[in-house]
Amino acid sequence: MIVSVVFAVACTGVDESIPAPNELDIWEYFPGREGPVLALYEDSDSHLWIGTPHGVSKYDGSGFEDFTSQDGLVNDTVLTIIQDFEGDLWFGTPGGISILVENGFINISTLAGFDANVSSLLEDEDDNVWIGTSNLGVWFAGHGGLESFFDDNCLECNIINTLFEDSRGQVWVGSQADLKRYRNRGLRSFTVQDGLAGSDVTSVYEDSNGVLWVGTFDGDEITQFEGGDFDQVSLSNGADQNWITAITQDRQERLWIGVAQNGVILYDGLVSRTLFEGPPPGIILSMITDQQGDIWVGTSSGLAKYISK
Repeated sequence: MIVSVVFAVACTGVDESIPAPNELDIWEYFPGREGPVLALYEDSDSHLWIGTPHGVSKYDGSGFEDFTSQDGLVNDTVLTIIQDFEGDLWFGTPGGISILVENGFINISTLAGFDANVSSLLEDEDDNVWIGTSNLGVWFAGHGGLESFFDDNCLECNIINTLFEDSRGQVWVGSQADLKRYRNRGLRSFTVQDGLAGSDVTSVYEDSNGVLWVGTFDGDEITQFEGGDFDQVSLSNGADQNWITAITQDRQERLWIGVAQNGVILYDGLVSRTLFEGPPPGIILSMITDQQGDIWVGTSSGLAKYISK
């Protein structure tokens, strides 16, 4: 059963000249789907895939189909999801990778003989798959085979939180200790000394203007990367801990910033607004904008969809 609620969203620090959420905005909830939502992904058929500690679910707009280790998943905890150029779904787990093909799951539990705890996945514009792990750094699965990127000088740099490719084909890797950029086979590392708000990089997102936004789990601000420089941007919400867990953008080109202990912040470039109502309570774990422009929010206690009218 799906429950729809229509209400106005309470805001702080609102500039009345800028449109805010209004009474026509709708939140949809999904009773019976309580529990942590670790990953969200929309496939090419507009199906939503939901990674949880208890398997992965496909939502087709009317109902859910669940997959667990009993159906062939290598591990029930699904941390990251992508779809490759052939249409196959990849699921990253603490036990490796499961690939859903027409005849079922293909499981990859090791990388070059090492147990793989897969925390993030990315397919780049050349159809190569990047694999982020929490124990083996980053792996590159290209047409020429498998390649490892392990930082011998920084062990925490091999605990990968997120992977992102920007519009220029640059791959960004967020770890517990730095932000790395892979460009033209070259590599550069960025830290707080370069202007990041924190060292534990949890999320990277490029907005519609080509500006890169970097969220960390140990800083009080969000970091903006534009013109080759990092700038820290205040969220202006009065909170002591703005530990960022997810970033996306809505139809009005506002950033939705998931903050671990303070819900969701809307940032439109001029003011910041905290949503006091909406997502299920708990820590924001995942957010995406679907092909219709609606926002899906996963928290430690459930799933919700925000429909902007």
